[in-house]
Amino acid sequence: MKNAVKDVISNHMSLREAAERNDVKFQTLARYVNKQKKSPNESIHMKPKYDTRRIFTDEQESSLVNYVLQCSKMCYGKSTKDVRILAYELAIANNVNVPKSWKDNKKAGVDWLNAFIKRHSNISIRQPEGCSLSRATSFNHHKVNAFFDNLERVMQRCDSFSDGSRVYNIDETATTTVQRSNKILAQKGVKQISKCTSGERGSLVTTCCIINALGNTVPPVMVFPRTHFKTHMIQGAPAGTLGLANPSGWMTSELFVDVIQHFIKHTSSSVDRPTLLIMDNHESHLSIDCINLAKEHGITLLTLPPHCSNRLQPLDVSVYASFKAFYNAAIDSWMLRHPGVPFTIYQVAECVGVAFEKSMTPANIKSGFKKCGIYPFDRNIFTEDDFLISSVTDRQVPTTSTNMGHEEIGRDKTDEMIEDEFSCQKEQNLHTTKENNSGFISPEQLLGYPKAAPRKFSQNNRRKKSSKIVTDTPEKLALEEKQKERERKSSLKKSKATKRQFSKLLEDTDTDEENAESFVSDASSDKWDPLEDLENQQEFLGRPDTDSYVLVKFNKNVFYIGKVLEVFKDEKEFEISFLRRGEKNINFFVFPNRPDISSITDDDIKYVLPTPRSVGATKRQNRFLDFGISFDNLDVR
Repeated sequence: MKNAVKDVISNHMSLREAAERNDVKFQTLARYVNKQKKSPNESIHMKPKYDTRRIFTDEQESSLVNYVLQCSKMCYGKSTKDVRILAYELAIANNVNVPKSWKDNKKAGVDWLNAFIKRHSNISIRQPEGCSLSRATSFNHHKVNAFFDNLERVMQRCDSFSDGSRVYNIDETATTTVQRSNKILAQKGVKQISKCTSGERGSLVTTCCIINALGNTVPPVMVFPRTHFKTHMIQGAPAGTLGLANPSGWMTSELFVDVIQHFIKHTSSSVDRPTLLIMDNHESHLSIDCINLAKEHGITLLTLPPHCSNRLQPLDVSVYASFKAFYNAAIDSWMLRHPGVPFTIYQVAECVGVAFEKSMTPANIKSGFKKCGIYPFDRNIFTEDDFLISSVTDRQVPTTSTNMGHEEIGRDKTDEMIEDEFSCQKEQNLHTTKENNSGFISPEQLLGYPKAAPRKFSQNNRRKKSSKIVTDTPEKLALEEKQKERERKSSLKKSKATKRQFSKLLEDTDTDEENAESFVSDASSDKWDPLEDLENQQEFLGRPDTDSYVLVKFNKNVFYIGKVLEVFKDEKEFEISFLRRGEKNINFFVFPNRPDISSITDDDIKYVLPTPRSVGATKRQNRFLDFGISFDNLDVR
């Protein structure tokens, strides 16, 4: 601008020519030329006054920027509306003059926000990924250090562990028949663009991958949603792929034993050639059969802390992202080659083979182990910024009197005490604010960072999961005891259900306890088995008459009980209304809501039963008939 003004005044150049030569606006140049002509002996300030309407200084905005970035690292980032409200509250707390629109709307304007983002290039509006609370709070110093302690202890046991040649990682991922479509070229301005998929939700095929710290791979394992596995299901998969079947398509404890055998086959694991296998602590991986098999073949099983696989598992960190991208691209390519043909589980193996070859590269695998700090071993691979996400739930250990036990703490600690502890942080922030009234009140002093409230004392003795070497004897014995306890509870639950099933003879009992007891005792008395001695049961054989009850035999020794409605003239054919056996007691019978009437011959009638009696005292119980005979050894329906 100075050169342009000099060209106009000293060199007598026209405004437009000088503006074009120096790449400035000629209107602005004309204004500065007039100012210079009015004050020829003074130096004119030719820099625009951008700070004329600024609300905060550079230092103040810098503190706001740091606060916003820190909140985003803690997974509690501020939206554009939150930042505008924070800017208004910050200005009011520091007695900064703000426009009238700020006071009317109780927040900063959109123009200020846009200019604020432009002034600070390290801030941008981003779409965050969802992070569960469990995953956000689990990745902390304690659990991560426990994992690296176990890893270091294991690596010191064998030289082949420390050099990475026998260190492996195993994990499953979902490969469905419906792909996530990639971006496509389409007409601009159209609101909705679609791309063909094979279905709405698709079928699940679990793919289990195994990688080595030196960049090698083991053929994958695929679990198909079928009852029985067929060889053609893995056509096109990588060579050596193990195919398994489960109706749900998920990995189970029984199938994981086959996976360990597959791992032993391809790695030649033995007591003389031990291997380290790192995996998550899912229940399907921790069966006793699996641990025993691994221990017999020299496999050390090391589990990751719960909800930390996104940071500590090499497959999740560097491999599965590219694997999913190549897998989706392979399905897109298959759909283009087969228009109008649905993509089923029988084509999944082919696409897995394409994605496996492209994603399981040595560079990808090595970078995953390195980024997790597993190989090369580095327990300090994560910085303090990585643990900010769990700092929200960092709580101080409550200080109590030495004379007060845990039981007294849980009994005497009231809600008021907990509220006092929770408000302690707010009081500290307020005290800091009062001390700094002479200076600028920062956003941290004004609002503070997100912090969870103190947790109430709980007497729940449930043991939380953590990283373990499950093949070590103490951990193995603990898992065995846990499995025995689970089996004991399951058997006890089944026995209780069986007792309830036999004690409740009817679906709906609306009688009191006394009637129920008499009903059960009467129903179970004077029973005898009609098949114990057929010769002694001839008294029940005879000619059936109208309204008599008979036992009718069908094919393959299947019996029904029916009531004779009509006897035809030749007495060789009868019209029968059949009953149904009770669901709770096989010796009680009831007529169905819709009568089941049929004609049979006298050859089908095996017994003429005695006259039944009604059981119970209510109208519903009177519908059930008892013949005083035990049908336990007959297939009566």
